[in-house]
Amino acid sequence: MPEACFARYLAVLAGLAAVTLALLVNVALIGTDSVYAARTDSTPLEIVEPASTFRSAGPGSAMDWGKLGMQGRAFVGGGPHPSRS
Repeated sequence: MPEACFARYLAVLAGLAAVTLALLVNVALIGTDSVYAARTDSTPLEIVEPASTFRSAGPGSAMDWGKLGMQGRAFVGGGPHPSRS
């Protein structure tokens, strides 16, 4: 009988440990996401939204400039330009 009680105790303890670990990981991920959310909403100073209809995220493009993250805006807005040859 004591072995069965000990086994139940270990099972409950393992379950509580798993739930606690899951909560800690979830809180850590939420914190990390909030830290990087502010950064991804920014745009480097030298990068501007494309004005050409031939560029991604420009007027008439299927991709909206506001939906791009920081790295996406840097890539799309920093590509080759006729005046910068």
